[in-house]
Amino acid sequence: MKFDMRNAAGKAGERFVETFVEETLHFAYRKVGAPDIGVDGEIEILDRSRTSTGGLLKVQVKTTNDSHPGPRIRVPMEEKHLDYFASLTVPPILAAVSLADQQIWWKPILDKTHYQGPRGGFSISLHPENDKLTKFSGPVLQMIGERSNAMIAKYLIEEVEADLDDIEGREASGEFDVVSAEIWAQTIHALERTMKDARCLLKYERRFTQQISEIEASFGAANVRIDACKTWFKEHNAVDLLEQQYWGDED
Repeated sequence: MKFDMRNAAGKAGERFVETFVEETLHFAYRKVGAPDIGVDGEIEILDRSRTSTGGLLKVQVKTTNDSHPGPRIRVPMEEKHLDYFASLTVPPILAAVSLADQQIWWKPILDKTHYQGPRGGFSISLHPENDKLTKFSGPVLQMIGERSNAMIAKYLIEEVEADLDDIEGREASGEFDVVSAEIWAQTIHALERTMKDARCLLKYERRFTQQISEIEASFGAANVRIDACKTWFKEHNAVDLLEQQYWGDED
């Protein structure tokens, strides 16, 4: 899928997002018009009486004329935009639009280290079902806009789960070698750093809901899967790969 921002398709995608936010989610949407920094709009969270809750989100819209082709949707991102998003005090989200499907997918934009590919470059991966923007997305957007730690932790955990799926799939297929194992070891180090961040976010979450309990359960399950991956290294006499220090590890 080829995503554009500045052509006619890009403008149509922005209008599509604006209409959905206003008419389906019943939040306020304002165009920002600053494509050079990657922000296309701003969502203000409103309650049922159309009063602002104080929650805000910055939005980057990426649009394609294509239909989504497979099990994942990958949206390329510019590093300078990711750096800018990291500096914001208002949470940023990505809205990926398929005009062919008349569908929006979305995710909060986290630190760029979660999106860098093994050969360089940055992209955000979206699940074609789980990441759809629907009329039921409002409460989650509200929690992110109002700075819910658990909602940010949720998406950190999902990034971890996606990487674990890849490792486990390659292991099950038997299509791996020493180089693959070293890459997995680096990935596990990165996943443990991410889980440390998620743990901190959950520790200081001030809300108590069923949804947050489910996020905490996902956190525990992801840790179990990471431990299972580390056991694989012991079983294959490759613990030395895990014990190496990789880029990003603390000194």
